[in-house]
Amino acid sequence: MEKLISFTLESLLLPPGGLLLLLITGLLLLKFNRRSGYTVLVAGVVMFYLFSAPFVSSALMGQLETSAALPPSGDLHPDPHAAIVILAGGRHKNAPEYGGDTMSAITLERVRYGARLAHRIHLPVLVTGGTVWTQRISEGALMKISLEEDLNTPVRWVEGQSRTTWENARYTKDILAKEGITRIYLVTHAWHMPRSEFAFRHFGFEIIPAPTSFSNTSELDPDTFTWFPEARALRDSYFALHERLGLLWYRVKAAQE
Repeated sequence: MEKLISFTLESLLLPPGGLLLLLITGLLLLKFNRRSGYTVLVAGVVMFYLFSAPFVSSALMGQLETSAALPPSGDLHPDPHAAIVILAGGRHKNAPEYGGDTMSAITLERVRYGARLAHRIHLPVLVTGGTVWTQRISEGALMKISLEEDLNTPVRWVEGQSRTTWENARYTKDILAKEGITRIYLVTHAWHMPRSEFAFRHFGFEIIPAPTSFSNTSELDPDTFTWFPEARALRDSYFALHERLGLLWYRVKAAQE
């Protein structure tokens, strides 16, 4: 129920759904107060443009990507009692070429970097991700299949109950506490790291951030059309606002526990 409620709220508040709702509100207001209606319509159009413009989405994403990448080479001096935790990020349902569900592009990016890190520092791997709706196989199980069959990376633990990042942290603690492991390399997207790190620290983990797939937004290329709206920028704005809303909600949850 919590996931359904959060999904509904996100659809109504975040772009593009929130912007569409704003435009519809403006159209309805025209029947009662033309000035108010036009004001809301103009605000909706302006916001739609801004969230679709790369210079805005880049700034929003860049503010989230505060954790530096691990050095691509050299000795990391890993703690022998630590583990690598890779977070799921969705699935591609009913992929005919795989004969069923497989990982989404977001999950694949995390898995690929997690495998690279595991081969480099030789620590055990935990994958975490459950079933959000009614799927038969968890995202964690899908990740394990790809890591072991495609990337030659053994997976020691699979957490397959979680539906949110908060639950990723909660159920991962249940598994690793039995092993006496509290220090982890946390693998997820750079823009997802602040919310993930907050959740895992709340459940007592010492985090070594291992972010991947940076949006490269620290500096905008002046030769590109950063003022021109594009679908990718709208998607990035959605992710950035989703993370801020999620982090705010997690702070509320943490205060209640």
